[in-house]
Amino acid sequence: MSGGVHASSLLGDHTCPQWLRMQVPAKQAWAKSFLAPLTLALKSIHGSKRDASGEASRTTGEAVASIDSYCAAHPNNMAADGAGAYFKTLVGS
Repeated sequence: MSGGVHASSLLGDHTCPQWLRMQVPAKQAWAKSFLAPLTLALKSIHGSKRDASGEASRTTGEAVASIDSYCAAHPNNMAADGAGAYFKTLVGS
């Protein structure tokens, strides 16, 4: 796996080709499950009660579309890599 994202094994390791064949409701559930703990961890690290990364204003659809685009461009990678790339856009790194 290219991004070193190991949390995906808890949620299912989807290759990008597998991800692209998944139905939207399954993608949305996976994206929420993957990104929610990262968001909570970020808030904990920053010690902020406000939405430091703007994730509350983002939709699950945006995350799914971002992972779709990532996977279309990187078919040899994992969906978790795409989710990690999306999360980085939220936190500005």
